[in-house]
Amino acid sequence: MTHVVRAGGLHKRFGATVALSGIDLQAAEGECVGLVGPNGAGRSTLLKILATLFRPTSGTLEIAGVDAVRAPYAARQRIAYVGDEGAAGHGLSAREYLAFAAHTRRTASTRSVVDDALTRAGVHATVDVDTMSAGNRRRISLAAAFVIAPPLLLLDDPFAGLDADARLAFGVWLSELRDAGTTIVAALNDDRDVRAVCHRVVRLEPQPATAHGAAVIPAIAAL
Repeated sequence: MTHVVRAGGLHKRFGATVALSGIDLQAAEGECVGLVGPNGAGRSTLLKILATLFRPTSGTLEIAGVDAVRAPYAARQRIAYVGDEGAAGHGLSAREYLAFAAHTRRTASTRSVVDDALTRAGVHATVDVDTMSAGNRRRISLAAAFVIAPPLLLLDDPFAGLDADARLAFGVWLSELRDAGTTIVAALNDDRDVRAVCHRVVRLEPQPATAHGAAVIPAIAAL
């Protein structure tokens, strides 16, 4: 079994606050792991560490064979991360945005692949990304991830702001990407989404504040 994610003993502090404590996580090629838990449990922080957007205070992290702590920029070439804020288009149309995403990752995505992604996402090709609604910016972010088809896809509440039909369509699309070999780690808030795409679920639970006022998150545990 090839593991795309190998995280060991991850800790993250923000000043006096302990956001993550002793997190161990592995995810195999083509596996979808769902992160669940209440707000404040550290799911978004963990995703941002996996995406190399946050550096762990301590611990080890390997992404697709790359030491992501020592070589974060090399690791990022193997990752697509869709956060909760949606795409920033920088003046690009939807088609230009997807084509640029493919180009920057040196992905051999043809115009037909881009156009298919636009159709499946339900987004007009010529619309300026920066003028889109929050829901459509989330759609175009997801579409970019599908065009790139990275070894590791990280999703923070990917279905937020999507209607029922879009949720179903993107769930099918994620399943196709997963079955083609992309590893997915996703923070999810709806049990329906978890059941639709995940092979395995892990739960993060915040503990009561310590005497020093820091919320401590215990090691991740499979359900």
